[in-house]
Amino acid sequence: MGYDSVAYTKNQLRVVHKNELLPSREFIRGKQTKYVVEKIIGKKKKNDKIYDKVLWRGYNKDEATWEPRSSLIKQVPESIAAYEK
Repeated sequence: MGYDSVAYTKNQLRVVHKNELLPSREFIRGKQTKYVVEKIIGKKKKNDKIYDKVLWRGYNKDEATWEPRSSLIKQVPESIAAYEK
């Protein structure tokens, strides 16, 4: 099956600017397969480990999660550096 069987109307496609917010999840079909860090919004230490509170792109602030810094430092060092400033 190729892309020949897929069609979109002009109203279904549009350019999304870099600074534009993503649509809410209710408008996106299917399960998201990649989560993107929008920014780090908090930091805590628990049991001698550092955790950062991550605001995920396309999610509300109340859906932010605590993630181990040891994982984030490898994947998004620039987000951690921006938070620490």
